Amino acid sequence: MHTHTHQHGHSDRRSLLIATAVTGTIFIAEVVGGLLSRSLALLSDAGHMLTDLLSLLVALLGLSFAMRPRDQVPPRYTYGYRRLETITALFNAVTLLLMCVYIVYEAVERLLSDPVPIQLPLMMGVAAVGLVGNIISAQFLRHSHSLNVRSAYLHVLMDLLSSVAVLIGGGIIWLTRAYWIDPVLSVLIVIFIIRSALPILRRSMNILLDAAPPNLDVATVTRLMQTVEGVRNVHDVHIWQLSDRTCAMSAHVVVDNAADRDTILRRLQQLVREQFQIQHATFQIESAAYAQQEACVECRLDQSPEPHEQKLAVSPVVAQRSSLPAEDEGSSP
Repeated sequence: MHTHTHQHGHSDRRSLLIATAVTGTIFIAEVVGGLLSRSLALLSDAGHMLTDLLSLLVALLGLSFAMRPRDQVPPRYTYGYRRLETITALFNAVTLLLMCVYIVYEAVERLLSDPVPIQLPLMMGVAAVGLVGNIISAQFLRHSHSLNVRSAYLHVLMDLLSSVAVLIGGGIIWLTRAYWIDPVLSVLIVIFIIRSALPILRRSMNILLDAAPPNLDVATVTRLMQTVEGVRNVHDVHIWQLSDRTCAMSAHVVVDNAADRDTILRRLQQLVREQFQIQHATFQIESAAYAQQEACVECRLDQSPEPHEQKLAVSPVVAQRSSLPAEDEGSSP
């Protein structure tokens, strides 16, 4: 199993290296071609190509670090370098949005001013080269089953469509001499870029803020954990993402005094792994007596799940604290 996965890792890394080299070459060609031909559409397509190049580099970086042996990761990085991909993705998304603002500004300025002549042969030639390069990159990436590589493939596929749009726009300008098509086309490409950048920005922020995955409801996880036989209550639940592919959680689990804790632990681990794809879960198993001694208002230990009729009583100390007036709580030094 390990050898099979390792071979796929090397295959994905080779595909990413080829796609990165091709995309980098096309990006440079489009920037130079856009400046020489004065085509804003070509420059905006180069901006999109830059996002693809960065996404490929992030995917390559993440895969390279993921393939590192455990003895090559410093002990203080207990989760490895998984957050590095998220930080880079956030930087890429912010940079991309700033680029979009500049392109839209240039497009509006061109629409309000006299038409700017465009060197169509150079513009269409460079865009055609970009289209061919995107097709090559897509062919190398499309067969991978890695989620990391598949996300990079989708970026390349979107840029492929942008290259097609530039060629269509160049053909219209060639036939009609309607130079306003170029800034309008650049705005349309910017719309595609923003639609891909905003979800990346949102997901990156959620991961860095230790938010639960968007498709996972914490209340549902808690409720299902409480249905496990022997579990009386679940509290202090925390669920967060280590990366866009790895989820972790921790929780305090109150069990019956006579319960088999090892069996409950195995069932809980299996539940969150199979039902919610949470790969890293840490549970603190507590007895009812311990929970009563250490009870706090936030734990709400008196709210037991329906399968268990017996409820845990809040300790007298906590009940006394909760009954104090609000002003007394804030008066202590």
